[in-house]
Amino acid sequence: LRAEGALATFTAQEAANTLWAFAKMGVRDPALMQAFGDRIRGAGGLVRDLSAQELANTAWAFAKLGVANEPLMHAVAHRILRGNFVDRFNCKDIANTAWAYAMLDIPHRPLLDRFAQRMRQHRFLATFNSRALANTVWAFARLGFDEARTMNAVAERVTDRGFLHTFRPQEVSNIAWAFAKRGISHTGLMDAVGEHLLQPEVLVAYSPHDVSHIAWAFARLEYKNEAVMAVLATRMSQKEFMGTFNPQDTANTAWAFAKLGIADEPLMEAIAEKTTDPGFLTTLQPQHISNIAWAFASLGMRNEALTEAIARRALDGDFFAGFNAQAMADTAWAFGRL
Repeated sequence: LRAEGALATFTAQEAANTLWAFAKMGVRDPALMQAFGDRIRGAGGLVRDLSAQELANTAWAFAKLGVANEPLMHAVAHRILRGNFVDRFNCKDIANTAWAYAMLDIPHRPLLDRFAQRMRQHRFLATFNSRALANTVWAFARLGFDEARTMNAVAERVTDRGFLHTFRPQEVSNIAWAFAKRGISHTGLMDAVGEHLLQPEVLVAYSPHDVSHIAWAFARLEYKNEAVMAVLATRMSQKEFMGTFNPQDTANTAWAFAKLGIADEPLMEAIAEKTTDPGFLTTLQPQHISNIAWAFASLGMRNEALTEAIARRALDGDFFAGFNAQAMADTAWAFGRL
């Protein structure tokens, strides 16, 4: 395939299928990907012959392999925007394409606007399964897209009777995170997520990343459901489960409960014990330190071992230089309170 002119004989379908296969197998060859990109988007290229699914698969393949070919991605967007071509996209095509642009951090507002219009077409959202919807909304939020009509329509789809029960934990987490990331408060959606989490044994399947993101989302939107936060706290307080939290999960959880003014002692003690572990403490970054310190101080929960550990970490070598102004101010305020 690397031989000169080797790709000249490829049809659009063959190129898209080959890229999809490479991505599935994790075969990353930047030079070859560049050659495929040139073949697809160049003068007389294949982009105009790609079907909706093939365009989606091409974008997905480049994103999956972490190859940010912006000229190609702009050519793909331009093709989708021509005429009514977007009407050929099904829910999976939209999800995969939006996900690709988000993973490559290539915002393209006209493309997102067109996808949103397609999603608002009569009963089209009803064709989305949980994965397609969660991935699309996650991509929208990551790219800074928060068009109200579309997000409200998504919330209504999620709250359709029985639909939320088809979601995997990460999909529930991504939906909640996306709305919170864009600051879109939809009480009906948050109520539905809360009711779902209160069902017996549901939280057992949720990872630390999932539960911390949901707690963060509730706090970010100032949605205080004490029953839901209580079951989250009970799950997160379990020693083995808390032991699997990474620094971001830990800091997000502490911040979320403090933001909502919920002083759950078993949970905060578990967070303090986790944070003071020497091996874990060295993995914390300035923002993590700041959020954890702020959380304990906001809740008025003094823990000498935690305060000493945070102080040691903050003063460790050049670590303090990593604090931005807000983190420094929050940490200083916390020490003053504690």
